[in-house]
Amino acid sequence: MRNETEGHNSDRLVEATDVAAAAITRHFGPGPANGKIRAHIIAAVRNS
Repeated sequence: MRNETEGHNSDRLVEATDVAAAAITRHFGPGPANGKIRAHIIAAVRNS
């Protein structure tokens, strides 16, 4: 996902990482995460 994020706006990679980490912590609590890693990537296009 890093490459996808950097491809859109590399200046906001740290912000995106912080937001994702905070959401994961809120959902699962603090501490290490054990298990399989999966990702769902959704792209939205605005037609003008």
